[in-house]
Amino acid sequence: MVLGAASAALVSLADADTPAWRQLPEITLQLSDLPGMCATVRADGIAENRACAGTPDQRFRAPGPDGGVLRYGDFCMAAPDEGNYPELRAVPCGGGGDHYWIVDHKGRLANNVGRCLALMGGASREGGMIFGSRCDDTGQTWRFMPADDVWQSRTEAEIHIGANCLAWQEGGNYLKAAPCASEPHAAFSFAVNRPTQIRARSACVQANIDGSPLSLGDCHDMPSQLWTLSGGHLMNGAGRCALPDADGVLRSQPCPDGAGDVRFPDLP
Repeated sequence: MVLGAASAALVSLADADTPAWRQLPEITLQLSDLPGMCATVRADGIAENRACAGTPDQRFRAPGPDGGVLRYGDFCMAAPDEGNYPELRAVPCGGGGDHYWIVDHKGRLANNVGRCLALMGGASREGGMIFGSRCDDTGQTWRFMPADDVWQSRTEAEIHIGANCLAWQEGGNYLKAAPCASEPHAAFSFAVNRPTQIRARSACVQANIDGSPLSLGDCHDMPSQLWTLSGGHLMNGAGRCALPDADGVLRSQPCPDGAGDVRFPDLP
């Protein structure tokens, strides 16, 4: 009992010596319309948008419901009121309003100098710049997600359909199964362990009405753009599958009973 009490006292002392903010859970910061893409801090301290990978450069501690700093390790994330596109970056923590953030009445992440967090163009491409937009110019919203909610992401990867690959056809904006080596647009970004957007060329694969070809469109967090691999078929959140027609063009159709031949890359 004496040893137990001593151990408890040591733990309590350790907690007392740990700053309160270090006891907060770590989170990732994801644009609401791009689940699976995380704010990522480069070696020079500038934040950009990349596929979530569970790495330390994507881990933050969020401000509370009444606002506060957005911490990255021992630094704070700031976007000053300077110019049109001030980059979100890690800076030494201080009293500046440019790194004091709160979720405002529109669900935006806003700081005390009138800047709201935004992604340049809202594009799904890797490395998109995250900056402080003037709050009257943007409606973008962000989500704080648990950092241990790991996305097994693939970037610039093929999606196999039998002996072929999923490929985007620029003329006509549709997707088809085509020979892997001959198609310049057969690389996509997605996750292999959960429903996922399939991203390419700053856009997302989408399915419209049944029978229509799959296409690339603006990214939104909606069922028609969230795909998973089910029984060898590419199926979206609306329960429709991407099935090739006689010409290999993928169309939104009711899912068949039999197994399909769609494959994601193997896990490392």
